[in-house]
Amino acid sequence: MRQRWVPTVASDACSFAAGLAAAIAQIVLVRELFAALEGHEVSVALSLGLWVAGIAFGALLGGRLVRGRPIDAGHLVAAIALLAATALGGLALLRDARPLLDIPRGAAIGPGGSLVLAALGIAPAALVTGALLPLFAQASVRSHGLRCAPARFYALDALGTAAGGALAPILVS
Repeated sequence: MRQRWVPTVASDACSFAAGLAAAIAQIVLVRELFAALEGHEVSVALSLGLWVAGIAFGALLGGRLVRGRPIDAGHLVAAIALLAATALGGLALLRDARPLLDIPRGAAIGPGGSLVLAALGIAPAALVTGALLPLFAQASVRSHGLRCAPARFYALDALGTAAGGALAPILVS
């Protein structure tokens, strides 16, 4: 017999993990873009702008993808795994950007190249992060055993984000 508390714990854990993963991904990717652009302040503006725009477009895309579909815990875990994969891909790209583009250390990457690099390194993880909200919202509408009220998701996601912000400096040092 299935315990009644299991769906709540599963959706709460996914909510917290989503915030944790998104915060760590954002911090690491912003740091790597800053390093790839050799500390140029434009990297901060590009990374934050692309992150927020990616979340917005990800939410719109995610809303279209999940509309009318039943969402279960497997979908939530898969989305968080996809976030991790896109963040790792962005990290690898940003870390190897100069050798891949054959740009020596100390040479500037122009504005166009900086924008393309930021978009390829940061936008995929931001899109997935944005898609998490409609995914969790759909899980609360058609619960299939999940207990994922939007306010509860947002609160646990924010707590996970705070934890990710506190944990990231330890992970990247």
